[in-house]
Amino acid sequence: MMTDRQLGRLLLVATEVGARFQREGIDYDPLAWMYAPRRLFGGLAPIEAVTNHDDCERAILLHALGIGLDADPILLDSLRTDDDVVTRSERVAAVLESAVN
Repeated sequence: MMTDRQLGRLLLVATEVGARFQREGIDYDPLAWMYAPRRLFGGLAPIEAVTNHDDCERAILLHALGIGLDADPILLDSLRTDDDVVTRSERVAAVLESAVN
């Protein structure tokens, strides 16, 4: 079971994936992308992960920016924050610091 909001997130990402693949002429099945495990979602398939708010945002950002078919979640999260973290190592340090505090 999923809520209407979770279903909406799934549909939003599926629509964005299909639109991007068509727009950029990507010769890969959008549905196959939705079912393949992705590093971006900690090894989960997007069809499972994107019902979560954060993973939905990550997927939309990945496809809106056209930055590949998978990405390091830490790098995408650094784009989603208001802080001044620029590099992956800085982001990892910031995440570790916030976990300790």
